[in-house]
Amino acid sequence: MSHRPHDIFESRKQFQLERMILFSDAVFAIAITLLIIEIKIPHFDDAITQRQLANALLKKLPEFLGFILSFVVVGKFWISHHRLFGYIMDYTPKLLCLNLLMLLWIVLMPFSTFLNMQFGNQAIVWFWYSMNLALIELSLYFLWRYIGKNPHLCYMAGDKNFMRHAYARCIIVLLIFVAGGLCTFLPVEWIKTASRFIFFLIFPVLSLVERRYKKNRH
Repeated sequence: MSHRPHDIFESRKQFQLERMILFSDAVFAIAITLLIIEIKIPHFDDAITQRQLANALLKKLPEFLGFILSFVVVGKFWISHHRLFGYIMDYTPKLLCLNLLMLLWIVLMPFSTFLNMQFGNQAIVWFWYSMNLALIELSLYFLWRYIGKNPHLCYMAGDKNFMRHAYARCIIVLLIFVAGGLCTFLPVEWIKTASRFIFFLIFPVLSLVERRYKKNRH
C-alpha cells in the first residue's frame, strides 16, 4: 500500500507524456494530409477526350512534385520526432512548449507547400518554403539540446557521443535548408537552379554521418 501514491504518480506522468506524443502524431497526420488538398481535379464543362485529360494532368505535374517533396520532408521530420521521443522518459512545461513550437512550423507546411506549387519559380517563395523547413529543423535541434541538458528527461543524455551525433544531424540538415533558401537569390542561374535540388543532399550526407558515428562507437 505504501507504494501506491508513487505508482499513481508514475502512471499519471506516463499518461501525460503519451498524450503529448499522440497529440503530436495527430498534428503531423493532419498536416501531411492537407498537403494534397490544394491539388484540384481538372474541371471541364463538356465531355473531354483522353488526350485533353492527359494534357490537363500533365499541367498538374509541378503541383504533384511539390506535394511529393513536402510529403517526404514532413515524413522525415515525423521520423526524427518519433526517434527523439523514443528516448524521453518524462516531460516538463518547457518541453511541452518546445514541442508546440515545432508543431507550429509543421502546421504551416501545407500553406508553404501550396505557395511552392503555384509560385515555386519565384525566389521569395522558395526562400519562404526553405525557411519553413529550416524553422522545423531548428525547433527539433532545440528539443535535442533541452533533453540533452536534462538527464531526468532522457536516458541517453549521459551519452555525450550520442548527443553530439544528434546535434550534428540537426545542424547539418538546418544548414542545407538555409543554403537552399539563400542560394535562390544569387545572380548565377545554375546556382539558383541547384538550390531547388539541394535538399536531396540530406539523405547521403546523413548516411555518411551515421556511418561515422557507428564507426566511432565501436
